[in-house]
Formats: sequence, C-alpha cells, structure tokens
Amino acid sequence: VDERRIAQIGIAVGEGVPTVAPGKLRESLTEYSTSELRRLVDQQGVSFQSGEKIASIDQELKPGDIVRVGKSKVYKVE
Repeated sequence: VDERRIAQIGIAVGEGVPTVAPGKLRESLTEYSTSELRRLVDQQGVSFQSGEKIASIDQELKPGDIVRVGKSKVYKVE
C-alpha cells in the first residue's frame, strides 16, 4: 500500500480507513447495493489508487488495492 498516495487523497493510514475482503467489487463493497454500485461505476465514480477507473462491478480486487468510491470514500483491500 502506498501510504503517500493515501495521504494525497486526504486519508491517513490507520485513521479509520475501512477494509474490505478481496474478490469481485460487488461482493466486497457490501455497503452498496448492486444497482447503486453499478450506477457509480457507470458514472466513473469508482477508481483504484492509481486513478484507473473501474469499468465493471465484476472487477477483481486484490489484497493491497485501494479503491476510491466517489469523492471521499476510500477502502483498503486486505
């Protein structure tokens, strides 16, 4: 995990960054309904720490990935 990148997006490591399980995006982010997650992905509101937009709710998340949803929600995959 690139701690500098997390700091750049305004969240410090260890300060309440929620963690999610690896697997498909829709299975990992249980906070969102499938339709809500699909809408966010369609509107390009979900991305990896690198800035790469996630194009499908079936995108595989690997341990160490950091996913950003919207402007302020960040999740660490463990």
